[in-house]
Amino acid sequence: MKKANYLARQTEKQAEKGKAIPLSVATTFAQLQQYSDDMKKAFTKKLPLADFSNVWVVKVEYDCITISVDSATMANHLRMMSDDYLRALIEQSERFRRIKKLKFITTYI
Repeated sequence: MKKANYLARQTEKQAEKGKAIPLSVATTFAQLQQYSDDMKKAFTKKLPLADFSNVWVVKVEYDCITISVDSATMANHLRMMSDDYLRALIEQSERFRRIKKLKFITTYI
């Protein structure tokens, strides 16, 4: 492995230290991925014809989950039916037992 010159720019030095994602970021990503997978299973049972492929859990707080969707229409639907979806989440997995509120944001890809 080539070592960065001591005169190298800061970005070159950082590149040499490794391109691996820090463990805390990787762990957080894995947890959010697991929450998203469980959420998609629960939501698909509730509304089997809907496409939840672009629906992701992006933030987990103690009693609230923030969910990203790719359309305003989907976000509005989920907001109106949030109590039903919250019940479906709690039935799906133990990890959602403490959740009391769902927040929805629209992320355009």
